[in-house]
Amino acid sequence: GSESVLQLTWLRACQALSQLEAGVPAQALADAQLALSLSERYENPFLIGHALTTRGRARARLGMLEAATGDFVTACDLFQRLGSRFLAWPLCGLGDLHRTRGQVVRARAAYEEALTLAEPHHDVLALNSALIGLARIDAAEDLQQARERAGRALESGTDLRKVPSLLTRGWITLMDGDREAAAA
Repeated sequence: GSESVLQLTWLRACQALSQLEAGVPAQALADAQLALSLSERYENPFLIGHALTTRGRARARLGMLEAATGDFVTACDLFQRLGSRFLAWPLCGLGDLHRTRGQVVRARAAYEEALTLAEPHHDVLALNSALIGLARIDAAEDLQQARERAGRALESGTDLRKVPSLLTRGWITLMDGDREAAAA
């Protein structure tokens, strides 16, 4: 029935997310696309929002920045209408795109809003993404704050996001002039 199709769709969306974290964006894009088609057929806005967020992240990773922006904006609208805390996920995606484009003020606003949504629910994925984004922005002006946020990101306790957390901390440590610690 439709319940098993929704479970399958959710499974596909989760698979796409883990492929993205594993560094296989092309495969993540294909899976997110499939999850999106299924969730649109069943008109499930929650699943549509998740599939769009993952597709946006995959597209961003593959350099399709305009298309990614469209996915994140649509996902934000959906989660906002649902009043869902998962709005934090596409907000982090938008933050990353703004940061990539050098739009620091817009990036910071997106990350901070995501952090506010994620913290009360202990949403480790959103918390981690927002903290990493903020740490990378802070590194230009306030290394101490950047270090603290990178540390918090690492402590947020998800294996799925350990690599980006370690890379961020290493990058900030390098900016601080400690090559040996950065290499570690």
